[in-house]
Amino acid sequence: MYKKWISGLLFICACNGAIAGDKPDCVNHVEPVLIAESDMSQATLEQLFRRSFLKTSQFEKNGLSIQLGSGVNVLVRLDETHKLLHYYKVFGFNKPEASPGKISLANEINDNVILVRASVPKESPDSLVLDYFLPYEDGIPAYQIVATLRYFSEVSSKAVNQYDVDNLVR
Repeated sequence: MYKKWISGLLFICACNGAIAGDKPDCVNHVEPVLIAESDMSQATLEQLFRRSFLKTSQFEKNGLSIQLGSGVNVLVRLDETHKLLHYYKVFGFNKPEASPGKISLANEINDNVILVRASVPKESPDSLVLDYFLPYEDGIPAYQIVATLRYFSEVSSKAVNQYDVDNLVR
């Protein structure tokens, strides 16, 4: 009991003795870190994700692979021409042969899930790709880049789990 009381007292002292109704200095809102359009680069993104305690690796010239949780990877590509961050996840299909169920699954996700776009690319018919584009023209809060990554990862995984009733995806 004394430990809780002492901890509380230390917190109040650290907050400059704020009284009820006052906002203590230590709880003040911190201004968001903005990443200017001119500062956006793969190195900036990699540094941002690492500061957020995410494992990153380079997978192509303007792309990063970010590991979230238990081996879930989200790929993030920087599109400097269009000023976009392209988030995407690639899922493999269990059976490599052509199946109308693959396209039906992509269509079902597109019809029911707002944040992500699903497709089965002609170049890679054994893959289901879910993606999302985030514009960074005129700058973007660093928090939004990381929050979008986490939200996209969660939504895309749940979309595949919910709508893949025929177990097409591995």
